[in-house]
Order: sequence, then structure tokens, then C-alpha cells
Amino acid sequence: MGAPLRAVAWELAHAFGSIRLVQGKTELATLECYWPGKTPAEWASETLLCAFTSRDGAIPALDGEGGTLPAIGTGDDARPVDQPSANGDLAVSMGPQDIVAPSTERDQETKAEAQAAKPAGKQVVRLPQIKRFLPITTAIPRASLPQMLRLLGSARRLGPSTAEGIVAGMQGGTISVDKARRPLEILRRIRLLHQTEDTYRPTSDVELVDAALRTSDLDSLSSILGRFDPYRLFLEALRSRGQLKRAEVVPLIHDLVGTAGIAESERLPHFHIILGQAWTTGDSILDGSQRATDRDATDAFEDAFREVASVGIARVLDLLPRFCELTRTSPWAAKRQIERFVAARVLPEYSFQPAAGTKPVTRNETITGTLDDAATEPVVIDRLYLGERPVFTVEGPSR
Repeated sequence: MGAPLRAVAWELAHAFGSIRLVQGKTELATLECYWPGKTPAEWASETLLCAFTSRDGAIPALDGEGGTLPAIGTGDDARPVDQPSANGDLAVSMGPQDIVAPSTERDQETKAEAQAAKPAGKQVVRLPQIKRFLPITTAIPRASLPQMLRLLGSARRLGPSTAEGIVAGMQGGTISVDKARRPLEILRRIRLLHQTEDTYRPTSDVELVDAALRTSDLDSLSSILGRFDPYRLFLEALRSRGQLKRAEVVPLIHDLVGTAGIAESERLPHFHIILGQAWTTGDSILDGSQRATDRDATDAFEDAFREVASVGIARVLDLLPRFCELTRTSPWAAKRQIERFVAARVLPEYSFQPAAGTKPVTRNETITGTLDDAATEPVVIDRLYLGERPVFTVEGPSR
């Protein structure tokens, strides 16, 4: 498996804070993640400061006759390059979509043009063509969502700390520091951690995550994780298609976010499943992110009952999945809604009688616990609960 040079440069710059691109002994460019006065907007857009130096070691200068330099980006996103930095380098504020490797052939052409056209004592600088791409080609986490949340819990308890300190402070199992760097970077990108050089500190949004986790508000957790582009893009694609075969997942993710590891690509949908936004049946992954109104949900319940009932009796094991298919709701969310209907007597034509049962039939898992002990628990699909009492069959109108 390979990755574009610009993606490698992007990841290295965020891993080390600053990198240099060199050819032989000649420095071509420096990519910086941090600089004095970096604005909140630049943090949010993940802007890098890129300083380019000409191949002969001379400092580029602005064309005294030519006005502004070429704009970065295309169309509505185009913006002029910045003025020279304090050390004389041409400093260009670039987002991840702007990173390209200088072309040797292009550099030679640029140098020839500059020699022919420049005023005395000046150099003309022309940037290579800027190509746009998503900065997420290799950013899919290697860690599970519970591990990410426990890392966040450790950071919340410790306050400002290094990656090594956060990993050491994890509860309920640990991961290697190397494996933790990517989830920590994702937590930074979705604005749950703030990073200054090697130190991470939690943002105020961590309290929103903690509250949602404690109350099993998985939809709110999913909304926060939607700040992470691979998660959001896959969820949008699943909503658009309704369902995917498992064999379609990896190619789709590569289409959405670029080249990524197969194991990481296969793991990404599990985030949606344990957050109650998707579910599986057979070899398919289905959209489970819709939340039907009570009226639509009661209509869907009646339709599902008619389809699966025999002589006026339906097994929950048959009824619940069909209800999920009709409403495009995950079993986790569907059970909560139906159990609320039963408690409020919203379905008076149907009888839900508790009975003794056997070993639960489960499908998928959802996240549970707190930031310090986040884990998963199975979703039971063969029964509903009236308080602590299980209901395995539903009686209703025989039609």
C-alpha cells in the first residue's frame, strides 16, 4: 500500500511539528504546524506555514514589477500568498489541500523565466500548480472508539499533559504511545483536545462528551464525532445508499478519503455501529441514523407487525429488525422508542406480556460507561423490556 507524498508530508508535519523537504543538501521547503500568532481559524482549518527556498540557496523575493503573486487554490477558495516572512523566505499559509512537492522540471522552467524577466537585483517567484486534496488519507484511527474515549478521559483528569502521560494515565487498559498518537490527533482535529507543541489539554467540549456518554445520548456523541471527516463522509454515503455490502466498504472509504489501510478502513464503520447510527444484518451494513417521529414510528410498527405476524402473534426477534428496516433506525434506537411507547400505552391494540426466556440473541454493540471506563455492550434484539421483565412476543390484530 502506498500514499501520496503530500499526505505523508502532512502526517509527518503533525507528528513532529515541523519538517524540511530537501534534495541532496539543498533545503526546498519547511512545513510548520506552529508559529506565533496562529489564529483560531487557522487552527480550525489545520493550516500549515510553508516556507519555500529556491534551489540555489538564495532567498526568493517578490517581483518588483509584477504585483501580487499567484493565488493559492482555485475558484472561490483562491487567496493570494502572504508577504515574505521575517527571515526573507516566502511564507505561504497553506491548508492541507494545498501541499504539493516541488517539481524539478518546473523549477528549472521557473528559474529560466525568472532570469529572463526579472528586474535587476530581483527574483521572480512562481509557485508550482496547487492541487487540492482531503487531508485525511491516513488519518483513520488504529485504536477503537472506547480507547479514544479513555484517552480523552485521561487527558480530562490530568489536565495539560504529553502523549506519554495521557497513555500512562488511562484506566481500563492501555495502548502504546505510538498507537495513541493518531487518536490523539483526531481528538485535536474535532476540537476535544488543544495541542501546544508536545502538550495536550482538554477543551470545554469534553464536558459535552462526558454528559452524552453518561446519559447514553449516542446521537449527540455521533454529532460531535461528525467533526471528523472520514466518519462524517462515510455516514453521509451510508445515508444516501441506505445499505452497503461489507465488500463495498473498503473501496468506498478509499474513494471518500483516499488511500488508507485495509484494517483501519474496515474498522471505521464500527464507530457508526457502536454509536447507534448503523447496524448489520447478514453481510450488509444498514443506515440506522434516522429518527422517526412518534406518528411515523407507530405506523411503521403496525406495518412491520402485519408483515411478520402469524395468527396475530409476532416474535420480537422478527418484528424489531423489520421495524428498523422500515424506519432506517438502529436496533439500539428502535428499542428505546418502542419501549417508551409500551410504557406510555401508545400502542393500545397490542399486548406485550412478559415471559421467561432463554439466552439473549444479540446483534452489534453500543458504547457505554464513562470517559474513564468506556466500553461496549451487546444490543439484545429478541426481547423488549417492561421495567426488568422481558417481552418476547407481541399480540395484535389478526388481519
